[in-house]
Amino acid sequence: MSLERVGRIRVGGLLAVLCCAVAPGEVRAAEEGVPEEALIDEAALEAAFDFESLEDLDISDEFALLVQEDIVVSASRRAQRIDDSPSAITVITREDLRLMPFDNVADVLRTVPGMDVWLLTIAFPSSGSRSGSSNEGSNILVLVDGRDVLLPIFQLPLWLAMPVDLASIERIEVIRGPASTLYGANALQGVVNIVTRRAEKGLLTVEAELSGYRPETLSGNLKASGTRGRFSWWSSWGYDRRSPFHEPGRVGAWFFRSRNWLRYEGDEVEATLEVGGGAERGDIVTFAGNGDGYYEHLYVRADAIVHDWRLRFFFDLLDTELTLDLNLRMPNDPSMVMAQLPQPVFHPTRAYVADAERIWKLSDDLRLLTGLSTRLVHHGEGSFVTCPESAPTAFDPAACEPSVLFEGRVEGFTQLEWRVASSLELNAGVRAGYNTLVPEPGFSPRLTAVYRPMEHHTVRASVARAYRQPSFFEQKGHLLLEPGTLQDQDLFRRIQHIFATGLGGEELVNTKVDIAELGWRGRFLQEKLRVEVELYLSRYRDEIELDASSLWDVQYFAGLPIIGDEVKLVFESFPSKSWSAGAEIAASWRLPIEGLELDLAYGLDQVYERVELPGGEVEQRRNKREPTHHLILGARYGGEGLRLSAFAFWTSGFWGGHVSPDSILSPNRNTPLAANTLVFARAGWAFGLGGTEWEAGLQGHTPILGLEMRETSGEYLEDGSNYYGHPILPRLQGYLRSRF
Repeated sequence: MSLERVGRIRVGGLLAVLCCAVAPGEVRAAEEGVPEEALIDEAALEAAFDFESLEDLDISDEFALLVQEDIVVSASRRAQRIDDSPSAITVITREDLRLMPFDNVADVLRTVPGMDVWLLTIAFPSSGSRSGSSNEGSNILVLVDGRDVLLPIFQLPLWLAMPVDLASIERIEVIRGPASTLYGANALQGVVNIVTRRAEKGLLTVEAELSGYRPETLSGNLKASGTRGRFSWWSSWGYDRRSPFHEPGRVGAWFFRSRNWLRYEGDEVEATLEVGGGAERGDIVTFAGNGDGYYEHLYVRADAIVHDWRLRFFFDLLDTELTLDLNLRMPNDPSMVMAQLPQPVFHPTRAYVADAERIWKLSDDLRLLTGLSTRLVHHGEGSFVTCPESAPTAFDPAACEPSVLFEGRVEGFTQLEWRVASSLELNAGVRAGYNTLVPEPGFSPRLTAVYRPMEHHTVRASVARAYRQPSFFEQKGHLLLEPGTLQDQDLFRRIQHIFATGLGGEELVNTKVDIAELGWRGRFLQEKLRVEVELYLSRYRDEIELDASSLWDVQYFAGLPIIGDEVKLVFESFPSKSWSAGAEIAASWRLPIEGLELDLAYGLDQVYERVELPGGEVEQRRNKREPTHHLILGARYGGEGLRLSAFAFWTSGFWGGHVSPDSILSPNRNTPLAANTLVFARAGWAFGLGGTEWEAGLQGHTPILGLEMRETSGEYLEDGSNYYGHPILPRLQGYLRSRF
């Protein structure tokens, strides 16, 4: 860390410290050496975004300011008022998490305007932001202390298997909308930046938490931390078991996680070494139907701040095992299995990531942020194969080889911030990237103007492009099937050819979104009432989808399908697919009753798709496969001892779809999902006992319109089992927390 001899921090060093991987707000007001008035000093708060006086602000003051929800770091990778952010952003603080009635990050994101959250299975909640949200949740980037935690094979987050529990989080900053200029590939619809806590003061502090309501649904977390001189440390461990709501007596998922780090803070250098990981097993759903997934994860993070430079290195080891029923049965005879997957489908990856960035102060009103990121992913020998091109009749499975390859990625970015006047700031940035598996480079420009027409009011306008790179499975997901009970070898060979040379689309390009945004933030009633309005217009290009339409058009002869050369099952990029328009309105009101806060948010999102009609005509049709309206109502109270909170989430109806349980050759099932309301609530009591801190209470959720609801398409089969998306039923459980 670059400090002046008088104990002041330089601009470049401070901004490097405040990049996304450094925990904002990690220094509490009660820490030794932090002036108590730093939290309320308006002059210090002004200095948090004023170029000139920032050099004279004590580092302890600056970190103390970050405790407040008014300050964000993700939007510009530096500390600034949330009102001056160049992006639509939502901040969820440690205090918010302490009062909210949720037990995982995915459910917390339900409170974010414009965010879609679905329960696919009890092990696999999914989320997306704004239009074009996918059930797989592969269009947002998720960071934990700056480390990309997306699953490499599918490029999606495992929300419940991340190495952090809610009590380990200092704050969550959610950028709503494209953010590839600063964060690179896969920040197509937004960024969820999770910043963890620092160690507690003193040699040893221990925290524990236990929750659940029966043996199949239990959660336990244990963490310890401390500081000694310039060194601090952290160690946390957790284990969860969860049962599906419709099968409370079965463990549908379990998770193990651990996170451990050691940090040194010197006069010229701050360095962190972290080791963690975990494992997960649970119910999943795929394009083929129900399945089971198992993941093992180990990571190492090394992070250093040297003078004005920020240097980071990550190593990730992840093994994925999927047990799937491919559902390649004859639609008219389910007992006849045409082919089946090797079990389990196994894929090992090793990822090496190195980042470097620096902020340059060009003048009092001008600064430049530059950065370079490199990533090398080794996709090891597993179940995926590479086969030579051939006609279906000439396909030879013996010529296929295990798919072992290296995926390289290099990205560079720069962002210029110019204070044109005291009330106007311009931000211009651009990122360019190259991936060895993608035939086109990534390119993401962004231009933003932030204008403050009067005190407590900010107007923002921006235009940008973001991109998402195809995942390994979308590009290289070739699988060599094994024989089933089918006796017709020619038919089996044709089916085998479809999966061995298809499924993965080798020529996929980046999905791109061009967006224009207009936003306003205002504060009223002595800043107790905060209101935000956001309008956006987006156009998506080269969206990646699995094309299975030719399978559903297969004709039958003598009870067997006729599979010609034109039949395929493959991911494809669609050049011009959809555009969308939407609005987000959010309000937060701190009432005169101390500790009581109300939240209200409404989201409108309408998607239109380009559909080619017979004869070559093109028509724009409204997409009814995503909810158009979202409404959020919430209340929190944290008084002396008493902890109360409740949130209600209403979503308009839409159409869902899932693969037929009869056969993958049968058309997908389209089912209407009715408008629904899901309510989460919590009641607890905090108290002291023998010098320790305790809190006990109840928390749970329930659908309002009926005792059962589905957020994704699914159905009950004749034998009573559930197929595809899990239903949600009421659940209530107790919790106990302690700190000593």
